[in-house]
Amino acid sequence: MALNKTENENVRNLGFCLHTKYQGKGLGTKAVEKAIHMAKEELEAKKLLAGTADSNIPAVKVLKHFGFVKIDSAICAFCRDADDKPISFSGSSYVLHLRDF
Repeated sequence: MALNKTENENVRNLGFCLHTKYQGKGLGTKAVEKAIHMAKEELEAKKLLAGTADSNIPAVKVLKHFGFVKIDSAICAFCRDADDKPISFSGSSYVLHLRDF
């Protein structure tokens, strides 16, 4: 779980990861809920950004559960294969305006 700073002091980038063994138990939902409250109440953020692979259905469901709205889609690559070619996937960016939460 992370609430990373951005160039804008009122905006945080939410990152979370949960091993597939623990998915479907509500742990990700609880963790994101706590992070949202911390961002709003303690860090005084006005907006949260998040991104995930479109195929990461559990993460997409958690984001949508809390009202995150998709704002962009793109072909992304974070690493390269043995031939140094990008390993690409379809990903989306989401935003949550904390005034609405």
